[in-house]
Amino acid sequence: MKRSYFYLITVCFLILCLSIAFLFEISPSHREKGEVYFEVRPGQSSFEVAENLKRQGLIKSKWLFVFFLKTSKGVIQAGTYQLNGSMNLFQIIAKIKSGQVEEHTVTFPEGLTIKEMAEILQKKNILLEEDFLKEASLVSQYQKRFPFLKEVRVNNLEGYLFPDTYRFSLHPKATEIVTKMLENFDRRVNQNLDDKIGQQSLTLNEVVILASIVEREAKKEEDRPLIASVYLNRLKKGMKLEADPTIQYAKGNWQPITEAEYHSVDSPYNTYRYAGLPPGPIANPGLASILAVLQPAKTDFLYFFHTKSGETIYSMTNAEHEKKKQKYLLH
Repeated sequence: MKRSYFYLITVCFLILCLSIAFLFEISPSHREKGEVYFEVRPGQSSFEVAENLKRQGLIKSKWLFVFFLKTSKGVIQAGTYQLNGSMNLFQIIAKIKSGQVEEHTVTFPEGLTIKEMAEILQKKNILLEEDFLKEASLVSQYQKRFPFLKEVRVNNLEGYLFPDTYRFSLHPKATEIVTKMLENFDRRVNQNLDDKIGQQSLTLNEVVILASIVEREAKKEEDRPLIASVYLNRLKKGMKLEADPTIQYAKGNWQPITEAEYHSVDSPYNTYRYAGLPPGPIANPGLASILAVLQPAKTDFLYFFHTKSGETIYSMTNAEHEKKKQKYLLH
């Protein structure tokens, strides 16, 4: 009787010890730090995640983490999570199963250059400007993954980094950002408008180049197809495009052009000096400008200019163009 009583006491003691140990292992780590950003990289196994959590002091037992993750049929979601030392094992598991990751939301308006996009990323403390510019210059590398880039002949991806609102991980690499933007272009333009592009005499690259000029020229939405028609008409007639934004791009800023710069800026992007399209896009156009090139207005216009109030005036002949300039700009 005494022996069985001794065994019972021993078993209860062991159960108590195990319970205390278990509660200790699943309890919060009580880190001195408060909030901690923890990254789960794509493709990581539950054991790798557990190792990193243990290394950062966020959990006490990697084996219990893996065990309860598996028994709860948990699926780890890649991303950056905000954790803290007051969270116990189950709370941490629930968090990284939730997919509620910490991320940046960034909007790139239509008509920005790659350099202007880089400035936005740096200003928001997302990525260094030089890192983004370097990544966007790796044309041959991205041509292998995105065949629609095969016609690009310049040393950057200008024109193909689709303007939109993006969600990036908390500490993104340049390749993540550029890849997302190219994937968006592929989905929104290359695949979605493939039939319309095929009906044109222009290649995709030529469409993007011309759309980038339209994007920088158009003051109002209704101007896009009209301005596109002007440039397409000039190309058909073998006339120089004479587009001011191409000179501004060659200069490296959007400041007004002086009279002398129309011909003094010696660059293949200067469409006052060189006929045809410039070597590459001068900005990253939005969908509306791309559609304007694919579905231009049917006009005989060869000239246009903008009034101080933002109105666009169109003409079919140079004489008409000069007459209207006298009327609207000098009075």
